[in-house]
Amino acid sequence: TAPRLRATLWWVLAEFDPRELIVDLAGVPFLDSTGRGALLFAWRQARRQVCRMTVADPQPRVLAMLRIAGVAGHLGLDAAAPGGKA
Repeated sequence: TAPRLRATLWWVLAEFDPRELIVDLAGVPFLDSTGRGALLFAWRQARRQVCRMTVADPQPRVLAMLRIAGVAGHLGLDAAAPGGKA
C-alpha cells in the first residue's frame, strides 16, 4: 500500500495545493520503511509548497518506529504522548 499512499499524497498536494495536510494514521497498525519513505516523500514535497504536513493519531507501534527512525519530529510527532496520541 505504500506506493498508493505516496501517489495519493502527491496527488493531494499537486491538485489542491493545501497550506496544511494532516495524515491520520489511526487505522494503521504497522508501518515499514517503505511506508515511512512515502510519508517523508510527501513531507518534503509539502515543504517545497509551503504546506505544513503532520501525522495524527499513530498507534503506539507506528509511533515507536517513527521515533526510532528519527523522523517523528519532521512529521509533527515530537511532542506525541507515549500512548500514541499526537
